[in-house]
Amino acid sequence: RQLVDQAIASHPDIIVSDVSMPLLTGPKAQKELMTSGFCIPFVFISGETQLVRGQWSLVDKLDIYEELKPAILSTAAGQVYISRGVSRKKSLRC
Repeated sequence: RQLVDQAIASHPDIIVSDVSMPLLTGPKAQKELMTSGFCIPFVFISGETQLVRGQWSLVDKLDIYEELKPAILSTAAGQVYISRGVSRKKSLRC
């Protein structure tokens, strides 16, 4: 819930979020923001591959040290970034 509230209050250029969070998952937070008219790009951290439509990238937790910065830069430039660990595991469905 805090992610959505802070995003609405601060209008960030990009959000880095875990996919699985206790009260509101990252994809659900993104969907809620999109429904409210906020099209903020997301970089999700996880091995999950079923995500909502929108501008997002995905970094496997095992790749975070090497691939988080490139994912943020690519997403900020309007490109989708999928880390090596995710692309090896499963194909993306959206």
